[in-house]
Amino acid sequence: MPAQHTRDKRRIRVFIASPGDLAPERRTFKEGIDELNRGFGDGAAIEFIPLGWEDMLASTGRRVQTLINQEIDTCD
Repeated sequence: MPAQHTRDKRRIRVFIASPGDLAPERRTFKEGIDELNRGFGDGAAIEFIPLGWEDMLASTGRRVQTLINQEIDTCD
């Protein structure tokens, strides 16, 4: 998809909050968001951005609840 179309999309950040022992369900959620983006999102000019605590862990190298809470506050 050309970059111009990506800029025109409304971005909606979606945070999934669940314990780490639900890893398969969390992957399924993110796969569902990807599928939604390819179908409905493309047609409606919306991009859903899935986020979770593991994304914070990957970017900081540690799991800090304060950082997770800040990320949740930025989500729709």
